[in-house]
Amino acid sequence: MDEIVNDFLVESNENLDRLDQELVRLESEPSSKELLASIFRTIHTIKGSCGFLGPCGRESLFRSVATVCSAKALGIILTGMGQDGVKGCEVLRQAGARIIAQDEPSSVVWGMPGLVARAGLAHKILPLDQIGCEIVRATTLSLRAHG
Repeated sequence: MDEIVNDFLVESNENLDRLDQELVRLESEPSSKELLASIFRTIHTIKGSCGFLGPCGRESLFRSVATVCSAKALGIILTGMGQDGVKGCEVLRQAGARIIAQDEPSSVVWGMPGLVARAGLAHKILPLDQIGCEIVRATTLSLRAHG
C-alpha cells in the first residue's frame, strides 16, 4: 500500500504544482471559464485518485499530506458514506490544515462530511456550489502567506 500511496503523492504533487500555477493565473484572470474548468478538472483528478486508494489508502494519504504539507493543506470532504475521512481530518487539522465539509442539503449522502462536521473538525460547512470559490479563496490566501 505504501508504494501505491507514494506513486499517488508523486502524481498529486505534479497536479498540485499545476493547480498552484493556475490559481496564480486566476488572480489576474478571475473570469476565465477555461482556467476555472482546468482547475476543477485537476481537483477532480486528485479526488478520483483518492477513491481508487480505498479507505485504508485514504487514511495513509491524509497522514502523508499532513506530514508533507502541514498548514498549507486544505482538506475537502464531499458527499459520501463511511467514516474514513474523520481520522484523516483529525490528523490534517492537528497539522494546521483547514478543512471544508459539504453541507447536508447539497449532499447525496451526508456520511463522511456529516461526521467531520459533528466532530468539530470542519472550519467551514458549505453547499457544493460554494466550495469551488472557497477553494480558490483559501488557496489564494495560502499562496500569499506561504509564498
